[in-house]
Amino acid sequence: MPEERFSEEKVRGILQYALNEEMRTGDFTDQQLRQMAAELGISDEALARAKLNYRDESPLSSPSERSDELSGLGVTPQLRRQFERWRWRNFATRLIVYGLFVLFLFVVDLVTGGDFWFYWPMIVFGFLLVFNAVRLSLARLNPDQYEDELLEWLAKRVDRRQLIGRATNLLSDA
Repeated sequence: MPEERFSEEKVRGILQYALNEEMRTGDFTDQQLRQMAAELGISDEALARAKLNYRDESPLSSPSERSDELSGLGVTPQLRRQFERWRWRNFATRLIVYGLFVLFLFVVDLVTGGDFWFYWPMIVFGFLLVFNAVRLSLARLNPDQYEDELLEWLAKRVDRRQLIGRATNLLSDA
């Protein structure tokens, strides 16, 4: 009889389920944690850094976040905070670009005669910027869209890290 095979997604799901079952048994000692990490191929240094990072994390703000569906995909509260910072940093960048764009148009308007036509593109782009700010602020009201954006950001982040890893390997092999 052929050996049963599992897709990567099924393996992840089965192992997550088994881990959740195992965790219901109670607390673990530091020695048990080190032993589990060693079985997974995690170095003592990486485990120590992970423990420090975990201790530095603030507690979750709501019970709904504790039972987050995405936690099985490795989406931690720390990753969510990084995603939020990334989203607002992108908005701040857009705001700066908008300010520089309006300033440039104002200078061009003054140099070309000062008919004050620059306020039309300023109003249009300002409206788009306000729309973007509202969308960012209200994103949590539509959890599906928010989670899609989060997963897309996470996939890009993983792809970028894999690309950096490959480049590093190529450079070290050369």
